[in-house]
Amino acid sequence: SGAIPDNDRQPGVLLAAFNGGFQTRHGNYGVMHDSVVLVPPRPDIATLVLYQDGNIAIMPWDVKLNDIKEVKSWRQNAAILVHNSEINPDSTDKNKLLDKWGGNVNDVVGAEVVTWRSGVGLSANKKLLYYVAGPSLTVHTLATVFKTVGAKDAMQLDINPYWVQFISVNTVNNQLKGNPLLPEMSGYAERYLGAYTGDFFYVVSHNTEQ
Repeated sequence: SGAIPDNDRQPGVLLAAFNGGFQTRHGNYGVMHDSVVLVPPRPDIATLVLYQDGNIAIMPWDVKLNDIKEVKSWRQNAAILVHNSEINPDSTDKNKLLDKWGGNVNDVVGAEVVTWRSGVGLSANKKLLYYVAGPSLTVHTLATVFKTVGAKDAMQLDINPYWVQFISVNTVNNQLKGNPLLPEMSGYAERYLGAYTGDFFYVVSHNTEQ
């Protein structure tokens, strides 16, 4: 349906939502949700893994993920930015940036792509999930931010102005309202609160008393 399930789209339960990755035509990166493979995985591509128990992992694709019953969903996008606390050395190679992390209409091979970017990172103890986004970012700058804040592993999500969006969710007159992380984020702030055609992530609380 492209919509957050009703039991999660409730005041005090739904906390936030943020953009997914590239469209399939822009990289053909793999997607699996609720054990259904929608797009086959690509080897060595950064993969965000959601487990049945709520745990998360960020890693380059591992074929073992196909056989782990505890995995609920996974989403691939671009090359890994940070792995085992080390920044991908390709993030400074201008001849690899466009192929590995995408571009915009004005970018050519050999150019450093500066645009809105977003990504997610995971701390070493896997208790902190970081979302990073902003305008005028290079791949290496995004990777450096993740390493600086303490992410052991990190990957890029979508890029370019319209697609990068994170909203926190609160309730106004018994209606859910989306509040952009940055006021410069373009697009309809409530896009994730209805039926949306692009993939996205959302965050819920399992303790509605807090």
